[in-house]
Amino acid sequence: MQRVKRLLLILAVVDTGCAQGPEVPAMVPDINNAPSVSGRKTIAISRALGGKETNFFMTSEIDNEGFRKALEIALEKSRLFRIVFIDLNGDYVLYPKIMAQDVIPGLSMRSVFKVDYRIVDGWSEKELWQRRVISTYDAPLAEALYGVSRVRKAHEGSVRENIQSLLTQLSEFVAADINRDTGNPSMQPAGDPR
Repeated sequence: MQRVKRLLLILAVVDTGCAQGPEVPAMVPDINNAPSVSGRKTIAISRALGGKETNFFMTSEIDNEGFRKALEIALEKSRLFRIVFIDLNGDYVLYPKIMAQDVIPGLSMRSVFKVDYRIVDGWSEKELWQRRVISTYDAPLAEALYGVSRVRKAHEGSVRENIQSLLTQLSEFVAADINRDTGNPSMQPAGDPR
């Protein structure tokens, strides 16, 4: 019993003093099924804004590059776009801006994550779509024993939920875009003139 108490004390000291940022794979939603729509266009993900770097001695934060990488992986897995680019121009450009990342402390740590997303035409830079996606995730005590780890888990979960909601909304955008392209005679291939 004494050994167990010592081990728990050592783990508590190590874990509570070492904040770690959310891990990219844990921020990517589980995409089991292929989407009902697959687009033919490309998308580039612009640099994310509004993130914060994790302070080793403070608390976990969602940083720009980790969030952008999670977006890239999720968009590639979703197959909503033919190709997903980073730092290049595509048919569309996605601009993600983190507006808030708040943690509500308690036995279950709640993370509230707000992101403004904009899509512009990659060539004309005309804004085509914008949404604010707000997500929450509660990391219960059973998910992580120590507060610092629970904050990280809560952030990972709220980002995962946010990206999942984004993908659902983007599937509607892509479907509308496909309908627009196929409904426009100037976009359809020429048929048999007979």
